[in-house]
Amino acid sequence: MGFLIDRWRRIGTRLYIALGFAVFLTLVSSAIGVYYFEQSGDLNFRIRSESAPVLEAAWNVDRDISRLRSLGLSLLSESDPSVIAGGSDAVADILGSVEASLQVVNSNPALATSADAVYSSAFETAGIVDEIALSRQAQLEADAAAVKLGSRLSNLSVSGGANETASLVLYRAIATTDDEALDELWNEFVDLSSVSIDQSLADLAGGNEGVFAVRGSQLLLRTRIAELSTNLDDANARLSVGVTQLVSEANGVSVSDLESAGRTFDQGRILLAVVSVASVLAATLAAWSK
Repeated sequence: MGFLIDRWRRIGTRLYIALGFAVFLTLVSSAIGVYYFEQSGDLNFRIRSESAPVLEAAWNVDRDISRLRSLGLSLLSESDPSVIAGGSDAVADILGSVEASLQVVNSNPALATSADAVYSSAFETAGIVDEIALSRQAQLEADAAAVKLGSRLSNLSVSGGANETASLVLYRAIATTDDEALDELWNEFVDLSSVSIDQSLADLAGGNEGVFAVRGSQLLLRTRIAELSTNLDDANARLSVGVTQLVSEANGVSVSDLESAGRTFDQGRILLAVVSVASVLAATLAAWSK
């Protein structure tokens, strides 16, 4: 013990210890710098290669879903046959874009469940919009056929009480907005046909392209499109909730990664500051020991 005390009292011993401690702290400082530099680099790489692309993809999904919603609403009121005819292709393009973006989102396991839910809702909505496009196209065709039938009817020249009554029945059939009324008019026209009416009136009324068939299609399509409009509103509401949740979760993941990077930087800075202070103290001790 006396030997150790004697050695400690020597200036050289204390100097070597102080200098050795300073060298040790320098090495620790370097190790801390390397470690936190790599940690920060990994986090920054993760943000650039994962978090940022996932968040961007989530926003792209939101954008495409808005396009799909707008397309469905526009098809309900669109009157241009060429636009309606391209509705199904537009739906397929939007759904393909949504699927591609969701594949990027799915790369983050924490978002997989929400991404799958959004795709299911988007697929449902896309199916409704596609059916709206087909129904509206059929409706425009039926409307055009009804206009032609009305023109043919107005150009007919028939005489006789039964013929005039039959013509009036056809005019009423073209204008009616009620299925039951259309059925009653059909029965009335059949009764008139049994009496004997002009063949041109019979040709105009019967068959798959006759007044009653065309008007029946119009009324059926009008009812179906109204149902699809309601279904679209419901599907859009569910889809909006899912997309909002997805974007929120993706934003949360991105913010969490940014906060982790910030905490890592702060921890490294604090440790380096502590080591620097210790190094200064060691250097002061070394100077004092001379």
